[in-house]
Amino acid sequence: MGIFDLCCACCSDSTVAHEEHTQIRTTRPTAAENIEVKEVPIEPVEDATSEVVPVVEEETPSRGTLSQVNKRPLKDCKLKAGHRRITLSGAVAAVPPCSEAECVGEIPKVTSSAVPIGGGAYLVYSLENNGCLKIKFTKEPLRVMDGVLAYIKPTTEFAPYHYERSDGCEVVATDVQSAMRSQYATDRKPFYDAWTKFLKLTVAVRGVVYFLEASNMSPPPKVTVLLHKDGNLTVAEKCRAIDLRQYGGVGVLPFSLDYNSVCSSTDSVKFFNTCDEYGSSLML
Repeated sequence: MGIFDLCCACCSDSTVAHEEHTQIRTTRPTAAENIEVKEVPIEPVEDATSEVVPVVEEETPSRGTLSQVNKRPLKDCKLKAGHRRITLSGAVAAVPPCSEAECVGEIPKVTSSAVPIGGGAYLVYSLENNGCLKIKFTKEPLRVMDGVLAYIKPTTEFAPYHYERSDGCEVVATDVQSAMRSQYATDRKPFYDAWTKFLKLTVAVRGVVYFLEASNMSPPPKVTVLLHKDGNLTVAEKCRAIDLRQYGGVGVLPFSLDYNSVCSSTDSVKFFNTCDEYGSSLML
């Protein structure tokens, strides 16, 4: 206890009690008390909704009609090398679709043929698949000649697979009854391509081709077969042996087309282009 009294003796001279120390502590004004707030007069604002804003309509320049647009003439447009220009008024509108009588109906009957037929390849029209063209490979002559349009008599026999595959039948065009009555030339083109595909076989077997009696009857639509040689055009005859190797090219065209008005006999390039435009062609 003596030690406690000695240590507290330093405070014995204080005349201020402990309770009084807490009361003498000075206080500082807060930051909020130092801020002087002044009132600013507020000007009245007009209601924005009551203000009428004038709208200025700008005049939009009107487009000219198609006829008023400056266009470069078609003749001034250069084509790339190897390209040619065709028009809808030419390829599509020149040859109208085949009539219903040419496309729809029973296949005309052919009792006999003046051609000495035998083994080889035949181009046959059938009512299957809404009218189709097919190539029939056989080692024996056909017994029924209805719808048999052409016959290839080979010098060398066709490869064995031609006789074995699909019973010797190859379909080369379908839907003939509808396609040949279409207003679009692209729908009718496979029919003419089927003819040239058949004729190409003649060269492969070094044979001759006969256009038989049924090719002059409808249905299917009749065609004109043109033979091109040395600047001359010849129409292929019926029931006569024709060796296509003696010619430079073949064109298969619609029977109703006036080929003299569109085909060039002197220019072979134009001949092939015209045949492809209206029908089909084969370069030999």
